Amino acid sequence: MLRTEDLHKILLGMYKLQFLDLSCNFIRKLPVPKGDNLSEIFILPSLRFVNLSFNMLEFLHGDSPLISPSLTKLDLSHNSIRIIDLHTLSIVSNLQVLLIEWNFIRNFRYDRFYQQHRELMEVAFYATVFGNKTYAIIAKYFREVGVTVIDGINVSRSLTKSEQTHENEASTEMDKESKLSSQGWEMTDPAIQQQSAAVSTPQKIGLLNFLIFIILLAALILNMILIVKLRRLKL
Repeated sequence: MLRTEDLHKILLGMYKLQFLDLSCNFIRKLPVPKGDNLSEIFILPSLRFVNLSFNMLEFLHGDSPLISPSLTKLDLSHNSIRIIDLHTLSIVSNLQVLLIEWNFIRNFRYDRFYQQHRELMEVAFYATVFGNKTYAIIAKYFREVGVTVIDGINVSRSLTKSEQTHENEASTEMDKESKLSSQGWEMTDPAIQQQSAAVSTPQKIGLLNFLIFIILLAALILNMILIVKLRRLKL
């Protein structure tokens, strides 16, 4: 298993490297050049594909050779990344595929990100701390601009109370932005709102029926207990 400190020695002088798979390791942060003469050859100008999935990354270093301007595919899935920093990835102008699912991402300026990466073709960001509502907004945006959204089971990662508050605030902010959008998202479409209302009504009815069932079941059990007691008294 590789760690961050191992990567500097391994990657020195590999300036023709195009494909790099570092998945399933113990990498906590991206390697950066050290303050010595050897750093001059710690560059990866030809790198096109990097797989860093199933590691322990929490954030990205923009000065790391792994964030190469020549990258076309970057797999950061199954880590602990919380923020996708626009400045860090701004140099990757030819990025076509970004996989960030199964992280703790709570800050992703997806619209600005796409403005920086017009070559983007595929993206995956399910199973993050985004709620279903926020996920749907981001997915709709990418699909409308022609980017393929790789869907999975959108299981929201566990959040602390403070993180949940942040998510709610972010969702509220996105709601405001969606209303101001000139494209007109489905959240402001009256037809969609009517459809949402129609869906919520059966859910409420189903909940009411379930509560009635529980009450009746409790009453039946209580009657059975009383009948048993009465029979014992007669004996």
